[in-house]
Amino acid sequence: RGSIYKMELTRSKAKETLSDAAKDCIFEAEIAAKAGIYDDVLLSLNKAAKLGVEFGERERHFFSEAYKKVLGKRLAAHQVILELENKQTEINEHKAQKIKEYRERLDGSIRKFCTELITILDDHLVPNATKCGAKIFYLKMKADYCRFWAETKRDKDRQDMIEKTQNAYTEAMKQAYSSLGANHPTRMALVLNYAIFLFEVVEDKEKACRVADKAHDDFFGSQTSSISLKEIKEAELILQLLKQHVAMWEYDEDDEFE
Repeated sequence: RGSIYKMELTRSKAKETLSDAAKDCIFEAEIAAKAGIYDDVLLSLNKAAKLGVEFGERERHFFSEAYKKVLGKRLAAHQVILELENKQTEINEHKAQKIKEYRERLDGSIRKFCTELITILDDHLVPNATKCGAKIFYLKMKADYCRFWAETKRDKDRQDMIEKTQNAYTEAMKQAYSSLGANHPTRMALVLNYAIFLFEVVEDKEKACRVADKAHDDFFGSQTSSISLKEIKEAELILQLLKQHVAMWEYDEDDEFE
């Protein structure tokens, strides 16, 4: 009996230590964020995730924003460098080669952060998420960054990454449609990004519009009582963005036939 008590006490202390360690990691991340060093923010948040804790809403959005800061600037830079490389290829072969070498180093950095993120999500955050909304938030994040990564790829590598992105969105959509209402902002944001992926990356305009139209119809046929007024307002804003994208896609199609 005494040994059982000691085992329970040891487990309790371990849990307490884990909680304290996670709090320290999150606090370190907050310090790094105030200093504007987002690589360190990710380092601390990833440590917290590996400790097995379940992030709350605040930590989830903090985690998401940190990756946007770190990877967002690299993805934007990649597009700029790629345009420079394409221009210099026709003008100066030596300069084009130097730009290519820099772009490849940037590719390596993007690969590092995307691989790190997907591993953290697959191995820690998704399995530890006990709430449907949190799990779908992470699955959406995985699919989004697979998409961003695919946009930097070429030829066969691009097709392979597109397939992985499609699988990631399919898993996220399946979870969202079975667990969240059609007017839930997380589900709406997922549908918006999936439709954009279909249009911009897969180049399947018809399917993108079908996904958007279904989301629109489902939204107005849904019950709003299970979510807060704030969430409904957020979902309505996302719906407006979705409608704007569809209008833009249809306008582009009309231009093609003029």
